[in-house]
Amino acid sequence: MFYYQQRTQLQRLYYDFHQQNGRGSSMLGFIAEPHLQYLARYQLLNSFHQDLHPFSFLKEGDKALMVGFHDGFIGLGYSTLFIMAALVGPEGHVWGIDPDERNIKAAAEFIELSGIKNVTLVQKGVWKEKGKLDFTFYTDYSSSNTIADLHETNLEAETVIWGKDRIRQQSGKVRVEVDTIDNIAGEFVGGELDFINLTINGAEPEAIEGADKYLDRPGVSVAFPINDPAHPVFGRLEKRGFRIAVADAPTKAWDDAQFLYACATRVEEAELENRGCVPARIKRIAETAGQNAPSKLVVTSIS
Repeated sequence: MFYYQQRTQLQRLYYDFHQQNGRGSSMLGFIAEPHLQYLARYQLLNSFHQDLHPFSFLKEGDKALMVGFHDGFIGLGYSTLFIMAALVGPEGHVWGIDPDERNIKAAAEFIELSGIKNVTLVQKGVWKEKGKLDFTFYTDYSSSNTIADLHETNLEAETVIWGKDRIRQQSGKVRVEVDTIDNIAGEFVGGELDFINLTINGAEPEAIEGADKYLDRPGVSVAFPINDPAHPVFGRLEKRGFRIAVADAPTKAWDDAQFLYACATRVEEAELENRGCVPARIKRIAETAGQNAPSKLVVTSIS
């Protein structure tokens, strides 16, 4: 069963504001002291972020994984990695996991600049098993990077969004080390884990397959984009006792397309209703504008 969190208009306005040429960040240009960067761009917005999906399922003191993050968002003030770090506070901790050296380097520089103490970086890819895989990367935009086989599967949709010239000229392959969430969390986090956030461009279901041990922990929640509402991963999560709360994603994939984000949680139905969630169905419809354009996801409330 899907539950739709209806606080979407505010969320879209907020991220539109930040992503329109970095306007939200440019308003903070008067802050020059390095030790104030993190405070100004992330911590001062804690009360706002706590009401947004999926951050409303993250609590102060939590231990969390952020799997996949983008270097370009960090200084602009809407990097999910550092939003999560600000929300869990000094008593919590976030492990940022990404195979791209550019993302790791940018995050490490911001951590040092801002004196952040509750973020640990791990340069690995996340998959359903341990090994090495080809990784397709874009030289101009690291947020598009993904496992090579998944890139081929999604190539038609990416061509519509980015254009053939960019895909041909700006992408390449590199071999990366991958491992499961169970292995990585077991090595770096230990026994407790409260929240897993996955933004890995279509590899989220495989990452969830490699999280069996930690999905059995009663308090854990797992957040990820919805690419296919009929994917078997949702049935597997429901069999483990999870309810699937969805809302607009904390970013926009491209103009005029709804981009939904799921949070699988064991929060009781009554508590989901208190958070503004209603029972819902998700349907996929064809995009009318443009030949071969990607399809849209549409939410229909059944409450």
